[in-house]
Amino acid sequence: MKKKKKKSSGSPKKAAKRAATGNVRKAAKRPSAKPKKAKPSAGKKGKKAPSLATKKAKRTANGNSQPICVENFSASNRSQVCFTGIPSNGSCDLFQLAGDIFPFQPVTGTNLQGLDFTTLTPTNNCVTIVVPAINQTYPYGVTCCGGADNPGHSVTVNS
Repeated sequence: MKKKKKKSSGSPKKAAKRAATGNVRKAAKRPSAKPKKAKPSAGKKGKKAPSLATKKAKRTANGNSQPICVENFSASNRSQVCFTGIPSNGSCDLFQLAGDIFPFQPVTGTNLQGLDFTTLTPTNNCVTIVVPAINQTYPYGVTCCGGADNPGHSVTVNS
């Protein structure tokens, strides 16, 4: 009668060492069943707490969110900026000043003098900064911050 060989794991040297030292490989324990986590109670239907997410502006990957009427802010070239404070009942234009480079894309239109502008709404409020050179300040105008002739806004592109 043939003896069944006991299946060993590892190399023959390791098996011999285990046999000599009395170290026997223990069977792996199965993980015990973990109790399910209790879900937090939402309370009664219709009585939800106001969500803070609805009050905040849309955030971007780099978290660059700026008030629409800010005088100056810093950003990186090719970064996205989402503006807050756009009037809820309308839109707001970021517009190119004559003789200056318009720092934002997409460009949604041009006026009669061939100057670029971008129309923003409360739900479509993000633009990308695209400029030819860094470490410069690029002025622009904003129509919903004191009228169409309000050129007191700029972005400093620092990297």
